[in-house]
Amino acid sequence: MWGLIAAFVISIVIVVTSIYYRRKGSKALFAAQPPGAVFGEVDVAGRSTKNWLTRWGVGRGLRVSVTKEALVVHPQFPSTLSFAPELFDLEHVIPLASVVSITKANWWLLSRPALAITFERDGERRSIELALRDPGPFLMAMRGEWP
Repeated sequence: MWGLIAAFVISIVIVVTSIYYRRKGSKALFAAQPPGAVFGEVDVAGRSTKNWLTRWGVGRGLRVSVTKEALVVHPQFPSTLSFAPELFDLEHVIPLASVVSITKANWWLLSRPALAITFERDGERRSIELALRDPGPFLMAMRGEWP
């Protein structure tokens, strides 16, 4: 019984601390589509390839948007809780000019195709993988083919 109570209290402390951390760092709890977005999709599966931990990713917790200047990847609530975005490297604002390539990704856990987006940040190449429901409009927006 006490173990269950302790687990509940620890969970509450982690969630409250993560909310405080996000608010203090001006990070949103609820992701909104950026102004001027030419593409947007919610409930996207994704992961970073930064290290072994970030490769776990999230099943359907990301909002992906493309503006005329950047690719914006933000976690959606409740993925914003429990430090998941920080642990799994799930928050990115990537200038379109820094995107090096977009290729198909092999992600055996997903039934839909994934795309690997490679980009330059701070002089090093990084990569994230996104499993969009319909990658066609995303690719068009990334190429600058917007209305």
